[in-house]
Amino acid sequence: MMNVNETYQKFADYYDAYAGAFDKDLAFYTSLCRPDEKILEVGCGTGRVLQRFLNDGFQITGVDISDEMLAVAKQKLASFCHSGNLVILHHNFFEHPLPEVYDRVLVTWFTFNYILETPENFLKNLVASMDSQAMLAMDVFYPRTFTNPNVNDVWTTRQLTYHGRVITVQDKRTVSGDMEERIQIYRENGKETHIHTRRKYYPPHILKQLLECAGLMEIMFSEQYESNAFKPTLEEHEIVEHFVVNAKKP
Repeated sequence: MMNVNETYQKFADYYDAYAGAFDKDLAFYTSLCRPDEKILEVGCGTGRVLQRFLNDGFQITGVDISDEMLAVAKQKLASFCHSGNLVILHHNFFEHPLPEVYDRVLVTWFTFNYILETPENFLKNLVASMDSQAMLAMDVFYPRTFTNPNVNDVWTTRQLTYHGRVITVQDKRTVSGDMEERIQIYRENGKETHIHTRRKYYPPHILKQLLECAGLMEIMFSEQYESNAFKPTLEEHEIVEHFVVNAKKP
């Protein structure tokens, strides 16, 4: 697994500016859950998804392995922490399960793709943190260069504005086999921050095998953020940007 702590120590200051406006998945996640369920988000980052659940009246627990990202989430969502509707934990599923079990587990926005090796260890501890009959949903990325080879190994530039900040981002993705290498350069007020990440693509059939080996069943796929769009198989030619896998613990 990549050195996530070092990467997100740098990225935490820019994450909300870069990803905060993305909301296509939020209504989808809440539609999968009931307010009476114990809900867990894995890879909660700075709280983008947590915020939606809390605003809609849910109680939820968020975990991440980046102290810096969690510090931002705790600051943004302090009132929900104080009310007891939100629990934020630093936790690494490669090491052990959580002490409590949950009814619905969400592994959001490509968190699973940052697992570069031994995903079986991660899934074993994740499933051990699920109650009987609990459901798991994971959002998995599909490399952009698979559908548009012209963007492979090409620099792009865009400008972000966020709460009065103006940030210029240069971005380059290079895909080789099932691995994506990405370099981002953030520039703000003369400061330059380089962030290097690696993500692994897991095709639907491989992911299904991993989930079955972890003890999950009723595995379904959707290439859309729609709770009624799940189906038992998904061909790669159907995928555009991502897919979601849903599975049940017996």
